[in-house]
Amino acid sequence: MQDDLSSIEDAILKAAINPAAWSSVMAAFVRSFPGCRASLLGHDMQMAQGLPAAQAGYDVACVQSYYRHFHTINPFAPAWAGLPVGRVVDSREVVPEADLLRTEFYQDWLRPQQDLRSTVGAVVARDSGRLFLFSLHIEHRVAEVMAAQVLTAAVRLQGLMRHALEVNRMTLGLRLDAEALRHGIEPSDAAVLLLGADGVILHGNRRAETMLEEGDVLRRDPAGRLRMMREVERMRMEAALRLRPGGPLSFPVGGAGHEMRVVPLRPGSLGDLRMPLLLDRSPAALVVMRPSRRDRDGTMQVMQALGLTRAEAEVALALAEGATVAEVAETRRVSVQTVRNQVKSALGKTGSRRQADLVREVITLHRL
Repeated sequence: MQDDLSSIEDAILKAAINPAAWSSVMAAFVRSFPGCRASLLGHDMQMAQGLPAAQAGYDVACVQSYYRHFHTINPFAPAWAGLPVGRVVDSREVVPEADLLRTEFYQDWLRPQQDLRSTVGAVVARDSGRLFLFSLHIEHRVAEVMAAQVLTAAVRLQGLMRHALEVNRMTLGLRLDAEALRHGIEPSDAAVLLLGADGVILHGNRRAETMLEEGDVLRRDPAGRLRMMREVERMRMEAALRLRPGGPLSFPVGGAGHEMRVVPLRPGSLGDLRMPLLLDRSPAALVVMRPSRRDRDGTMQVMQALGLTRAEAEVALALAEGATVAEVAETRRVSVQTVRNQVKSALGKTGSRRQADLVREVITLHRL
């Protein structure tokens, strides 16, 4: 087994450098453990469906039927999703075999493939609403002999797989930052996203993930698409995605508190960029959003001096300019309760007892 695992380790290290090589990793597992099928599946919790991934050993028709229908009734998916990262389990630990054998998933998908009732699985990575699931299906005829070996191998290798996925993500982030710099944008205070032609978010840097979670200016709709909070902004974004590849398009968003730049992408414009586990979808646009020039210095000053998030700082600045909580909520297109919660959080962080004390802190900063 040592030689077999060494060959798999070599394949994983190659995939760290080249995300397109994850299918080769799955093939290495299948070669090392005859009678097994292997897959690495990207599962989007908001979309509640599997994304095209890397797999080996499965019949093409079975893969197609899985994405067409069977992923919606996979009894293992909820259990896998709840596992801690790095824990490797036998399928019988999460779904009793007697229960599995009564399901349509087993009768119509697992059983026709040489009875793949035995599975070893693990969450190898989880980040910002997505998780990557690794699974090894074992034919029933060899499961008694093979299951323990497969479980041991998965325990040993899942950490290296997680490391390779992080390298993929870091490399992609560096390329996006370099692309932003090429267009004259400093990425440190910017949200940088890659979108598909239909507006689906393929990747976002840490700032983008934070803004999507806050939901004040950007949101992700149930289909995974970037959602602008104002109708005019939505129309501008849709128009930008329909443009022929060319120069960047810029427009204000979030009540002019931010500026957005959309760069339609030509094939190859990001170099040899391949999306990990999304190999069937090419990025169509690079989207960069940052605070508007007039707002950037003041907001950053308040964030750094008072220890506030960007949303809290922007709300505090608006209050210092004389806006009411209701007016701030209307401008930011959020509920009054959301703004009140942000004010409450800012009060706690600054040690202020009243809203007036917070406003006084902000005004004092601007006088320095």
